[in-house]
Amino acid sequence: MEPITQLGTKIQIESSFIDSETISYKFSFPISENYITITYYQNKYEAHMENTFIDPSNIKIFCIILRHTIDFLTEIGCKKLAQLVTQDDWDQILCYDKWEINNIVNSIDSAIYYHIECDINDALFNIGKGLGLNIKET
Repeated sequence: MEPITQLGTKIQIESSFIDSETISYKFSFPISENYITITYYQNKYEAHMENTFIDPSNIKIFCIILRHTIDFLTEIGCKKLAQLVTQDDWDQILCYDKWEINNIVNSIDSAIYYHIECDINDALFNIGKGLGLNIKET
């Protein structure tokens, strides 16, 4: 069942099985181009935020999608949210939040990326703060 937002519109959730323990989800909103794609690893109770599109003229809808994404992941038993970030993003913004470095990845172009993760209950605050939103921690 697709959740209904305060705007009376349903968040669309598309899913596909990658293998018996891994599911890909795409969360979107029909009146915007904003979306979030997640890969959920059932055996680890961990979700990886793979891709996002944020329409700067409509960040509120992205926040609605993000809230519903995290609620959905919590309902299916997810414990951690992870993502891959640049070294600059880590050093300048994310190192001050409740993210932890899980792995350091060197890319072909010699850039350094960090695979970071946080508890699912801290994800909304951490992502919002990383986007520069003024979110109060609860």
